[in-house]
Amino acid sequence: VLKRLVGLVCSAAAGCQYCVAHNAHGLEIEGVDPARQAAVWEFETSPLFTPAERAALRVARSAGQVPNGVTAAELADLR
Repeated sequence: VLKRLVGLVCSAAAGCQYCVAHNAHGLEIEGVDPARQAAVWEFETSPLFTPAERAALRVARSAGQVPNGVTAAELADLR
């Protein structure tokens, strides 16, 4: 599930609506709670995500915007 959420956030950050739709559909097929899927856009503050998931989603967002823009701090949090 986290891989799909990472794909969704990264795709949105990159502006690929096809990929966003593909990942959203995959989340539905996998039976992910719609509330969790909707909350992914507020992952930094949503209680539905753990600190580890937030770190992964943060890197996905940054990588989707500018791949070499992922910071050392974001990578450290991910580790």
